[in-house]
Amino acid sequence: MRKYIFLDIDGTLLGKGGAVPPSAASAIAEAQRAGHKVYLCTGRSKGEVPRVIWELGMDGIVGSAGAYVESDGKILYHKPMQQELVKKLADYLDSQGSYYAMETNGKAFITEENMKKMFHRFQSSDFWTDEIKEEFLESFQVCDNVREVEGVNKCIYHECQDSFARMQEKLPEFTILPSSIEDSGENNGEISEKGMSKAKGIEVLQKHFGIRREDIICFGDGLNDMEMIALAGAGVAMGNGVEELKQIADYVTADVDADGLSKGFYKLGLIG
Repeated sequence: MRKYIFLDIDGTLLGKGGAVPPSAASAIAEAQRAGHKVYLCTGRSKGEVPRVIWELGMDGIVGSAGAYVESDGKILYHKPMQQELVKKLADYLDSQGSYYAMETNGKAFITEENMKKMFHRFQSSDFWTDEIKEEFLESFQVCDNVREVEGVNKCIYHECQDSFARMQEKLPEFTILPSSIEDSGENNGEISEKGMSKAKGIEVLQKHFGIRREDIICFGDGLNDMEMIALAGAGVAMGNGVEELKQIADYVTADVDADGLSKGFYKLGLIG
């Protein structure tokens, strides 16, 4: 029976330095040869997915934390924010002295001043290789006014003065989560329109293909994977994942850099 496999990116498919472990690439290819479908399920926008991942030959993507769904090159769902929400978000983050970018399917739009801060942040970090950092920064595009950007799916922000709880109080129209990027630190995160989640994106594919819940398999490591792990017929948390996710997962596999993805595929009978 064909299974539909959904993979988070950071901390699940990408390991140390931003690399895909060879065992993970092999497991994905073997699962596809066996007739299974493998999708990305990520908070990243489509334009922020590294080339090394597209080269794996994924069957599609649930991107921008559920706001965008594509299968075999066909767009099945896209729900960008209304402009008044984009403006409210920008006004709030500016008042907090935060630097941020508005993500679309293509580029992440950012002011020139904030781009300098973003560049410094990623260039001075050590959780990705220089090549991966450079490619990620290429996904940003400087603009004069982010409030006028159309097709915004999600926002990433850094150094907000408010706590997550306080942000959520002030921004009830949104869902705010910590950043899913390794070693991102406090007061950094991602903001989606309320109601968006990776699980919602999976449900689009579930309805489109008539997929049974028991045929949905999800792998993740972070708080933004909670809904999809709960939805899945088999929800797998990575060994390096957060404790909250492990508590609700059906199975906890090894760390991403200890062949966790391929071990999970083997455990669930996706590969031999």
